[in-house]
Amino acid sequence: MRVGALECVVKLYWKVMEHPLIRRWRYLVHGVRVDILEHMENGDKYIRKIESMGEGLLFFEISIKEKSVGQNCHILYENGKKPPLDIAINGNNKIEYVSYFLQDEKLEHRKIELENIGEYNENVFSEVFNPKDNYYISYNCDFNYWIDGDIIWVVRSDNSCNKIKELHVTSLDSLIFAGDEFIGFKLDAIRENEKDEIIRSKCI
Repeated sequence: MRVGALECVVKLYWKVMEHPLIRRWRYLVHGVRVDILEHMENGDKYIRKIESMGEGLLFFEISIKEKSVGQNCHILYENGKKPPLDIAINGNNKIEYVSYFLQDEKLEHRKIELENIGEYNENVFSEVFNPKDNYYISYNCDFNYWIDGDIIWVVRSDNSCNKIKELHVTSLDSLIFAGDEFIGFKLDAIRENEKDEIIRSKCI
């Protein structure tokens, strides 16, 4: 009985520690690296990187730690002026990585009033993007870049909808949709050392 009770206490402890709000507090207070390693419930591990690549150039990436075998499907959002926003989907229908650059662009301080009305799961890729046998899907668009407190928003400039759904890549980071249309991504709980990278790039 004692062992069983202790096991329940340990499970409860980790359940509390892995709650998204507790994660936010841990990263904000105790974060010591530019990269965040997230352990997901399904066993996947993702790394978040916010890195200055020099003045006027800032790199965002969320990538799975254990790379899959085989070819990825790439969903690209581009304007022909810089590397595109790249969502790579692996053969297991999971996000392999999401990457994007700010190039001579600024994060604008702004109060965001987008209302989250639900969540997607990873089936959205086959339902919305239909990547089967099509390894490169490209869209032309531009994005706005906002920072609201400790949250970064990258949102398509042609979006006029204020009701969104989220697909969580991690408990802190998500792709965002208006209806069934991808409109951008959100990075939550930006830590001080990540903000230092943003300042170093002079993209704010």
